[in-house]
Amino acid sequence: MTWYISALLGTLSLSCMILLAKHLSLVPVANSIILLSISIFCTVLYGTQVIITKPTFHANLKILFLLLLAAVFSYLGNLLHLRAVADAPNPGFAVAVSSSRAVFITIAALFIFNSSLSWFKAIGVCLTILGVIILSCE
Repeated sequence: MTWYISALLGTLSLSCMILLAKHLSLVPVANSIILLSISIFCTVLYGTQVIITKPTFHANLKILFLLLLAAVFSYLGNLLHLRAVADAPNPGFAVAVSSSRAVFITIAALFIFNSSLSWFKAIGVCLTILGVIILSCE
């Protein structure tokens, strides 16, 4: 499976999760309960995947620190993202704004991973920023 197909299927899956989370927030179920439940079920699924695939893992302090840091950012990002989805009049607005993370990731990747960015793709990044600005206008 190519990275693009994986990205599309991941987008579809996350879109379904966001719509279900919005629905649950209207029931109402607290965001912390929604996220805890998702985390528990994901832990079971990831645990099953690790047991079946048996990946190798050589931990050192740097890797453990980076995993902890990723977990903290994941916790904050998911909590705030779900809060935005629950509070937004249309969950798509919150998802569009949070999708601007692609801009930050693209710019950071230029420096961290020495990635390249063509002028054509830079225009796409600028259009993303413009879309976020338009969504924030009332």
